[in-house]
Amino acid sequence: MKPNYLLSAVVASLVVVGATATWFLDDGDNLTTEAAQGALNKPDSPETPVETIGSEAMPPSSTASTAANAVVEPTTPSSVDPLVDGANNPAETTTSQAVGGDADSSSTSESVQALEAPTPEATMLAVRFENRTSDITDFDSVALGILTDSRGWGRAGFAVVHDPNAEYRLVLAEGSEVDSLCAPYNTRTKYSCQIGSTVALNAERWRSATDTWPASLAEYRTMLVNHEFGHLLGQHHPKQSCSSPGGPAPVMWQQSTGVKGCSANPWPLEWEISCAAARIEPIAPGYEPSASPICDPTTLG
Repeated sequence: MKPNYLLSAVVASLVVVGATATWFLDDGDNLTTEAAQGALNKPDSPETPVETIGSEAMPPSSTASTAANAVVEPTTPSSVDPLVDGANNPAETTTSQAVGGDADSSSTSESVQALEAPTPEATMLAVRFENRTSDITDFDSVALGILTDSRGWGRAGFAVVHDPNAEYRLVLAEGSEVDSLCAPYNTRTKYSCQIGSTVALNAERWRSATDTWPASLAEYRTMLVNHEFGHLLGQHHPKQSCSSPGGPAPVMWQQSTGVKGCSANPWPLEWEISCAAARIEPIAPGYEPSASPICDPTTLG
């Protein structure tokens, strides 16, 4: 009988231990479940608030949220003047659309990168084109293409846009009409000019360039537009042509009368871009018969 009592005691002990172990396992699982449930039901801690932008919730510690907050409420000007600093910045416009609309994650990432690498402040110039000839049909598109080309004055921070009601205008006209538009400058029915808000281009030069021009007609037209528009930006004829024989002539050099040992060049040189970017001279100067440049390669650091 004693062995039977001993066996019963061992069995009873095993049952108690098993029950206890089962209780601990169940309790542990229940604690884990309750803790997870509590974490889901627990309100957000005030130390880590979540801000909603559009239709997505993003923690404020994320770069995307910080960048998005910077453009969610852009300031919209009541009116746009022909000359406005910082208006219609493509990077800002793209960023605002990416954050405010139904943008996917890739668009949001691109907008954040745009904010982290700001572009230089630009000056927008609204320009209208007036073609007063009967035989030239593509002046508007050609001139606008030149003024918006990446090799042009845009490198100095000038963004040209077409506006039929703009103050600044490029006029293509016959010599006698150019004479009237340019007065009191004497353009002698063959030259072009800039005076005030008007750039007047001689139509005959547009058709055939000059006898002394050594490059193509398309390049002459490009040079003509960039030269006279450079005057609108306050740039003057430089005191010297190319820096070395055979080098490119400055676009503000009077290349229509000859390149003087230089190579023909229709685009502003780097130092001309630097001078225009410095904004030393006023835009759209009036009649200046004896004007001379303030900025040139010798004055740049």
